[in-house]
Amino acid sequence: MKDFVEKHKNEVFRYVQYRKIWTPYEMEEKFKDESETEVYYNFARITDCFDLGSGDYLLELESGEINTEYDENDNEIPVFCPSNIIKYRRLSEIQIEKFGYDNETRTNKESERYAAMFMWRK
Repeated sequence: MKDFVEKHKNEVFRYVQYRKIWTPYEMEEKFKDESETEVYYNFARITDCFDLGSGDYLLELESGEINTEYDENDNEIPVFCPSNIIKYRRLSEIQIEKFGYDNETRTNKESERYAAMFMWRK
């Protein structure tokens, strides 16, 4: 796991926290929300990890958000803006995903295609 963190140290990941707490209504009515994770992504860089000895790891996450800047050719450049908040999460309690376009420069045509993809998903 340490090798993975070192290899991807400057890359942006998205993660969601698995849900653990049910509302009193859900518990009283003997049902629960079927969603397994939170409904929004958090952006972060993985800065370190610690072996907990049970096959699980504690990840040190540098939280932030993605802002868009433009180069001299008017290509989009996603820029990770750290929020100066470090969070610690167990690997077993989160779902991590890596979206290539969070880490790559895009031309205007590619940006339009990604925007269309997101519009279609919603």
